[in-house]
Amino acid sequence: MRLELRAGMAGSTVPLANVRDAASGLRVVTELVLQRLDGTTRWVMQTVVPVSLQGQGRLLESYVDITERKQWEDTIQTT
Repeated sequence: MRLELRAGMAGSTVPLANVRDAASGLRVVTELVLQRLDGTTRWVMQTVVPVSLQGQGRLLESYVDITERKQWEDTIQTT
């Protein structure tokens, strides 16, 4: 799934379907393109997992910059 988001958008960056999946106990991984304030874009891999914190259900989001990997993939596909 590829989504285009702008950094600094209000609210969560997690698409609603991903929230439902994660809330039901699934680990959700999404690749996103984020635009930085200087106008450059970065690819990130977002992972959302359900966790329990002090007995309450929460969603934990983590992000990994995968821009270099995506550039290599594009290079391989064009050769």
